[in-house]
Amino acid sequence: MIGGFAWGKMSDLYGRKTALFLCTTAAAYFSFLNALALTYWWMVILRMLVGFSEAGLNMISVTWFCELTSPKARGAFLPWIQVFFASGQLLFVTLAIPIMRYLNWHWLLAVVGLIVFSALPLFKFVPESPHFYMGQGKRQKAYDVLQGVAQAHNVSLPRGRLVSLPTQKRLYARQFGLKYKEAPEIKQQWKTLFWPPKIFCNTVLVWIVWILETFVFYGVILLSSEVLQLYHNANEEDSSCLETAQLKFQDNETCHHLTTNDFLDMLLSTSGEVLGIGVCLVVNYLFSRCHSISVHGFFIALFYCLTMICPLKKIVVFLFLLLSRSFATSLFATIYIYTNETYPATSRSIGLSISYIMARLGGIITPFVSQVLLHKSLTAAKLTYAGSAGIILIIGFLLPIETKNRGLEEISLTARL
Repeated sequence: MIGGFAWGKMSDLYGRKTALFLCTTAAAYFSFLNALALTYWWMVILRMLVGFSEAGLNMISVTWFCELTSPKARGAFLPWIQVFFASGQLLFVTLAIPIMRYLNWHWLLAVVGLIVFSALPLFKFVPESPHFYMGQGKRQKAYDVLQGVAQAHNVSLPRGRLVSLPTQKRLYARQFGLKYKEAPEIKQQWKTLFWPPKIFCNTVLVWIVWILETFVFYGVILLSSEVLQLYHNANEEDSSCLETAQLKFQDNETCHHLTTNDFLDMLLSTSGEVLGIGVCLVVNYLFSRCHSISVHGFFIALFYCLTMICPLKKIVVFLFLLLSRSFATSLFATIYIYTNETYPATSRSIGLSISYIMARLGGIITPFVSQVLLHKSLTAAKLTYAGSAGIILIIGFLLPIETKNRGLEEISLTARL
């Protein structure tokens, strides 16, 4: 939570590229140190520092990518970032199978840290966001970035001029139906999150979606491993019903180490995030941003409810969990796009970082459902997640601002007549 705000503020002050490079370096460094931890408290402290560093990775990378794509291409290309997020998770599970079997978790964290370090040289080949330069009033640097991109693709920039800060304020006033004097100064970051009232309402609803989306997303991840534990405590002939497995678990609460087959099941479940990319592309193409959020909420709730049908084979339960994870992953991409499109460049990272903080609240709450309430009542845990997805469905219809095909106007080119 603290890291999300800190990296967002740094990104708005010093640039997307600089902040992303620093948080990537910090994440790799502390992850490698974590592998050397010999006591519990050192492990906790270093994992906290890894979490602080990683808070900026997802947030800044998505903001950066949004600012480098056109309005029409944003909905199509941004979900492909999830390919790399999912690939990283698949790689982690794949590495865990042999390393955890023959070595231990120290080696696993060390290997992960080295892999992240290997990505640092790639920062040399990527540009700073031109939106950041325009937000800082550095028009020439923004133009140089765009010119470099145009030359790399053997094309010419459109004729026109980059919009300056005073014009951005006028665009903001026009966009939300305000008088010019009523519009907040673009450099006053906080006001652009809460003013006018339409933005304030939108911001609060977006925060609720972030909380519930993270609650549901990490819920399905934790639920997958808990389901494996439940099946371990049931006989083969009884394992078709999770409720039966839960009763046996309550009678004999023992912890089982995950086997190779369990890791393979988790690998299959994680592949749902790759499937989520296709889901995101289709849903965002067919529906508006707000309605896309509602569609995701509906299907997440549906697949959670389907897992409550008894009896079900283990593979069928994991299929429904995989589909739930697919739509939850797709919703993450959609809400990232929507949040970035809502705010101006100078407050985009700070707006996304506060949303990220709200999302952490969902991540903090979800273990109490997936690992505490689940052992008391499996049905109640699933209904809690399904109900949260239902609230997301409703909020999608209440969001007052639609952003599909709307440009990030801070860097619009206005034609010279």
